[in-house]
Amino acid sequence: MRSKHFCAALSVLCASGLCLTGLAGVAVASPPPATGHVAPPADTITPAPQVTVTVTDVSGDITPDAPEAPLEEVLDSYPVDPSASGIVIDPEITEADLSKHVEFSSDTPVSKQRQLRSELGVLSSGRAARSSQWSSFVIPPGGGWSKLIKSGWAFVGTRPTTKKLYEWKLSPGTNQSVCMRGQGHTRKYVGSSLEEVRAMYGLGCGDSGSAWVPWGEVMAYPKVSGRSATIVSAGTGMFH
Repeated sequence: MRSKHFCAALSVLCASGLCLTGLAGVAVASPPPATGHVAPPADTITPAPQVTVTVTDVSGDITPDAPEAPLEEVLDSYPVDPSASGIVIDPEITEADLSKHVEFSSDTPVSKQRQLRSELGVLSSGRAARSSQWSSFVIPPGGGWSKLIKSGWAFVGTRPTTKKLYEWKLSPGTNQSVCMRGQGHTRKYVGSSLEEVRAMYGLGCGDSGSAWVPWGEVMAYPKVSGRSATIVSAGTGMFH
């Protein structure tokens, strides 16, 4: 049962115009029937708007000049209420996840981060904690794509134009080579239903890479998948 504090936080968030949808126990309302508008074709993914992101962290890990990742595979989608404003919470996020550390997108003003931390009860990553945001991965041999590997940190995008910067690197001295993909989020209409689409985007091949992936106003766990360059070697490394 959701705590009174959590329910109250959601009420405050909606009152402030930042309603969240998709959390376990919070119904995602089906959109009303279309009235006078023609939905885009169901097989067309709405392209993410272009945005220039200024990264203020100077730890050396972030590479803001990284390329935009190409779309490689659509995974699935879930409905969102087109009349609701604010951040959509991925259905995989649970109430327990809100008590863990999360990373806010670099285009989120500090004042808004403080507001969301207070209303959701989440913990911010902070500049000093960037090194701990890296999560490990193991890519098995065989040459096929691995299962999705989830980051230990949830990522919160707070604007429709938000993009997520993925970075990955293999363990040094291993002489391995892999190709990596990262999960991103876009929205499209399926008939009259607005859907949040989860898809995989290319992050490059070799021993390291980075790329910007569409994200938008979503709180979700970043995920990667990889495949080894040869059928006999594996790949181990880290990503965030």
